Amino acid sequence: MAKIKNISMGLLCLTSMMSCINSPIVHKYESLKTDGWEAGDTVNFEIPIQSEDRTCNLSINTRSTESYPFTDFHVKAIVKRNGKIQTCKDFKINIYGDNGKAEGNGFLYYENKSTSSVPLELKADSAYTISIVHKMRRSPICGISDIGILIE
Repeated sequence: MAKIKNISMGLLCLTSMMSCINSPIVHKYESLKTDGWEAGDTVNFEIPIQSEDRTCNLSINTRSTESYPFTDFHVKAIVKRNGKIQTCKDFKINIYGDNGKAEGNGFLYYENKSTSSVPLELKADSAYTISIVHKMRRSPICGISDIGILIE
């Protein structure tokens, strides 16, 4: 009986550790204005200060509606560490496929993830801000209800 209990406890601990390995560090969204996202508008995300150095990946997510008029969406992410620019990266998010159907998950709002991610070094005890601006030619952009970041 004690052997079964030890094995069960070991499996429980292993499962708990495995679930933490792939859990995101930050996954959050900010809502955009209902009348559209203007070219000059910046969406900022404050990243919680980490207790240890971490190597992660940053990707950008959107929530869109069927009123979004384009196939894809382009943004720039500016990562600042302690107020100084650390890196800038352009991201492409596919909203509709070649067949005209929404590529994201959802019913009324579709969640889409950028086609690429960028490595991100988070240094311990540093303050990070990620600023997102859209790079579309038309402004304002309607049909994108939320913009988000995923750091994992």
